[in-house]
Order: sequence, then C-alpha cells, then structure tokens
Amino acid sequence: MSIRGKLGFSLLTCAVLFIGSQTSALADTFTIDTGPPSTTVATFGYPNTATYGQTITTVAGTTQLDSFSFRIAAGSTITYKVFVMAWDGTKAVGPILFQSADQVASGALAQYTYNTGGINLLPGTQYVLFASVSLNYVPTNGSGVFGTRTDDNYAGGQFVYMNNSSNFGSLTSDAWNTFPSYDLSITANFSTPTGGDPVPEPATMVLFGTGLAGLAGKIRRSRKRLPQP
Repeated sequence: MSIRGKLGFSLLTCAVLFIGSQTSALADTFTIDTGPPSTTVATFGYPNTATYGQTITTVAGTTQLDSFSFRIAAGSTITYKVFVMAWDGTKAVGPILFQSADQVASGALAQYTYNTGGINLLPGTQYVLFASVSLNYVPTNGSGVFGTRTDDNYAGGQFVYMNNSSNFGSLTSDAWNTFPSYDLSITANFSTPTGGDPVPEPATMVLFGTGLAGLAGKIRRSRKRLPQP
C-alpha cells in the first residue's frame, strides 16, 4: 500500500473508532444504589410526616431516569404518590418532572419500584425523588417506615423530609428537614437519553480534531515527497 493509502486508511480508522465510541455510549446505563437498609426511619403517612425523599446528583452521559425504588414497610395500608423534581439545596423547585398514580404499600419491608417512562434530566444537577401522602392526607390513610442507611454511603445526596400535612405547595416554598449522614435505601436506574446522541465532551472533540489535523498534514507532506510520473 502506498504512503498516501496508509495515511488515508489511518484517518478512516481513527474516524470509525471515534464514531464507534460515541455510538457505544448510547447503550450506557448507570445505577444509584445506596444498598440494603441498615435501619428504618418512622413515621411516614397520616397523621405523621407526609413527605420522605432522597436527593441525588445525575451523572453526565446517563441522564435519563427510567425507574427508581424505595423500601417501605407499613403496618396499615398507605396510599401515596411518588414524584421527581429539581432540588436547589434546601427545597424542591420548578415543575413536577414526574408524578405517579396512587401507589399502595402494606406489610413487611419490601422494595417498591416506579417506572417513570424515561425522563431526561440535566447532567451534574441535583434532584429529589420523593414519596408523599400530601394529596392523600386523610384519616383513613395508613402509616409506615422507610428503609434507610445511616453510614452516609452516597456522596451525591441525602435523606430529606417535611411535615407538610396536606400542603403540597410548601414543598417548593419552605426548606425541608434532613437527617445528617442518612440516606434512604433507594435504587435509581439511568440510561443515555434516547432523544439523540450524547454531545461529546469538549476535550474529546479537541483530541479528535487534533488527530485529524495531524493526519491531514502528513498526507499533504507525503504528496509533496511522492515522485512525479
């Protein structure tokens, strides 16, 4: 193969490898898992604490939240809803990004999973995943406990809660309470957004562009050195 052919082949190989790396990123998944509970925190439901939640931080490249779960035990049946909202460090902000239909928990500690249908979040941003009985705050509703971790094993967020009774609006106007070093026992499953290819990081694009420029320069120089017919 001629020098020009070898350099052209190298250029093509570099492009294929780069495109392949970006395509493979589409299959990436990421899970936030705070692990099995080490204890429980009480009491969630009527007439006690209406809202329990966990703040999380999204990871670039896998920002589509597909599902999440809480671990709940209830001595009497609890009817509640789960939500996803942005978090400003002290309270929920902005529109509701996800709201479930009524959920029901009863019996021994079990994992309850909620399918969001895939909601696209912003990378490196905090959100709060929470359960609330505020919209079902009636004497006929029950109460229970959530599985928690007490070893602060998730650096991207923490357990938060509010005694907001039936006042759902206070979740976006008032600061929530926290337990230092506590996390809810949660699992949150993320994937690469399906709306299009992820945008390559600037450093990756610079390296790729530099490589192409270098190969192009070699091809130009080789042309000058090739003997004329």
